[in-house]
Amino acid sequence: MVNEMKPDMTIQDSPPSFADDKVVYVGSGPGGWGVGLFLQADPVKNKVVSLTGGGIHPVAQKIAQLLERPVVDAYVEKVSLEEMICVVVDCGGTARMGVYPMKKIPTINVKPASPSGPLAVHITEDLFVSGTTVNEVKSAEGSVAAQTNGTQLPAVRALADLPRESETALRQREPFGPAVAASLFAKTAAYLMGWLYQCGKDSVTAFVTHVLPMMVGISVLLGAFEFFGLSSLLTATTRYSLGTLTGLILTVFIFSIPVISRFLGAGATLGQMLIVVLGYQIALGNISFIWMIPALFATNVQVGCDFLPTGLMMGKCEERTVQAGLKAVQYSRFFTGIVCVLVAYYIAVLMGF
Repeated sequence: MVNEMKPDMTIQDSPPSFADDKVVYVGSGPGGWGVGLFLQADPVKNKVVSLTGGGIHPVAQKIAQLLERPVVDAYVEKVSLEEMICVVVDCGGTARMGVYPMKKIPTINVKPASPSGPLAVHITEDLFVSGTTVNEVKSAEGSVAAQTNGTQLPAVRALADLPRESETALRQREPFGPAVAASLFAKTAAYLMGWLYQCGKDSVTAFVTHVLPMMVGISVLLGAFEFFGLSSLLTATTRYSLGTLTGLILTVFIFSIPVISRFLGAGATLGQMLIVVLGYQIALGNISFIWMIPALFATNVQVGCDFLPTGLMMGKCEERTVQAGLKAVQYSRFFTGIVCVLVAYYIAVLMGF
């Protein structure tokens, strides 16, 4: 099989000006997470992807320069997963941060975020670093760690691929009787208890890593306003931006501008924070509850706009589909956001809030 390979085809796949022996080390930055990644291109994986919403990020640009490979803005051009050397994102802790590690693609997060989100189980040290700046991107040609990285994978795969006799076939050797029935019952009960335990563990972990930090952060923010005597300023700002129809229309108009929505949508943190602040003012009696429903639509119109390129690429859309889909969703939010707020306000009035 080796003699049948055509080396000239591999050379044609890679531009002659590029060097395949370049190795780049990407470490975690201040407050970041991860031990560092070694990146190297090959004839198939030959593009660095920037998914930060503001054009080509400097970190992605430096990685591409050191590897002598092109860098692509995923908001403008589609890149298949097979072509990605790595992906540079700016996620605060949602699904976008774990999508590419789930696909075994090295991911560099320019924000100092630790593994979180619904795909946190896929975020491992061999696939993810965060808090990275251009200072943590360095050439690592000849590094021993880079040369030996992944040498154990073939052995692990070979062991996993060994044929194993199924449990059904093993049971067929032994006649069914009380002992076998008791064994099956015990195994089923143990599996069920383990499953329930893992569900509870995942629920508590999700609450501790996602909900609790947001609660603590908002509590500190509200406490700071109270401590410095700025509670009246917070109340007035919240009332005029989220407690009036004019303020809600202005808010949804600004949040839905296509150039801005992709930045505000990261992590969906802005909408959560504003709604909690509004709920706090409603609980104090400073704002009527009638504004809660339209405020939900006004503060969440930008949610998901940062995830659009990832979702479209994961769906294996063509490049023109990705470009058209980005504009279609963003502009649809822009034109329908105000309508949603007006409809929600009308429904809140009818319900007698």
